Amino acid sequence: MVLAADIPAVVCSNDKPINLTLWKTVETISPDCRWKLIAMSADTITESQSEGNVSVIDTRSGRTVTTFMMDRSASVHWLKDGRTLIVNHFAGSGWTEPLVIALAPESLSATPENLADLLFPDVLKRLNRRREQVYHYYANYIGDVASRILVSVQADYVLSGDTGPANARCFIYSVDKAELSGYRFEREVPWQDGDLTCPHHPDEKWD
Repeated sequence: MVLAADIPAVVCSNDKPINLTLWKTVETISPDCRWKLIAMSADTITESQSEGNVSVIDTRSGRTVTTFMMDRSASVHWLKDGRTLIVNHFAGSGWTEPLVIALAPESLSATPENLADLLFPDVLKRLNRRREQVYHYYANYIGDVASRILVSVQADYVLSGDTGPANARCFIYSVDKAELSGYRFEREVPWQDGDLTCPHHPDEKWD
């Protein structure tokens, strides 16, 4: 006799990141089959989709739980807890932002939370700089560790005034999945051989 515990659960996808761009419509299902993300290509977006070209849908009810705008490209990460979706959003050549979406089955909606914005005030304090002095700001999801999310932040900034000589620093933060405001600074990544290499998620692959 085959026990229920011996029957593998249905798996709709693996936990590898999925790349999104504005030039191709992409659908991806969460590993537990509960959630679907649809990113519309630029040439298929209609006026009814003006609030966003990316939607997350509850596959059981067919209900859209959130919609947001992808400006350029992104990488989607379904986390192992089955309740968290990370979208590494590449908003432009000088700005990236990891969006966190809490996938609660009982919730009617889920607002993407921007970790780049959450961490920026603390980054400015560590740089001892004003907002206007940071000209490139790259925040990226890099890992899933138990109840926390690891994020790397690279800030490129001018040393004085609003122009002139520049510098860059890389910080690592961890963020509590349940209470995003419960973030903490982990460490600074040092320069190596005159080069600053700020970590990225090891499974993200871009052509």
